[in-house]
Amino acid sequence: SFHTDNCEIMAFYYLDMSPIGGRTVLSSIWQTYNELAASKPEVLHTLAEPWPPRHVRPLQRVIGSDKIPVLFRFSRYPVTGFQRERSANVPLPTAAQRDAADAVQFIAARNAITLPVVAGDVLLVNDMALFHAREGFDDGGVPLKRHLVKMYFRDPQQGWAIPPSIEQEWKTAYLSGSDDGG
Repeated sequence: SFHTDNCEIMAFYYLDMSPIGGRTVLSSIWQTYNELAASKPEVLHTLAEPWPPRHVRPLQRVIGSDKIPVLFRFSRYPVTGFQRERSANVPLPTAAQRDAADAVQFIAARNAITLPVVAGDVLLVNDMALFHAREGFDDGGVPLKRHLVKMYFRDPQQGWAIPPSIEQEWKTAYLSGSDDGG
């Protein structure tokens, strides 16, 4: 399903390709946001509320940003268990949260592009502007080494502003105790 990770720029390195499927699919966060604002504004309100398991708001205002007014950090996996088993330790999603997760998924899918990639390709994605997903795949019964490696990058000087609510999380993730990334 479509989601974001916890980074600014994400690199996908394609070690190997499965014979059937497994391609990367991208969709504009802003197209999804604009369609929701026009047709389902109640979904944006639901996305701005805390969601389990870590009480993160999928949609957060970015105060003082000259590049983005809101940050969309979204994954339905922890809440709904889409294509994965759901943890029994996480509270069940509300009907509004299920509807919001579905609306994001369906709008992102409708506006998505599938990228043609081959083994050895590196794809750089602005994770703050694009949702990503991966098609289902079949390895054809041939055991493959993990065919996709993801790497996360952040540049605190040149990157987009982030909400104060995630600053410490990102400093920890990027092993940075200072504002200059050092």
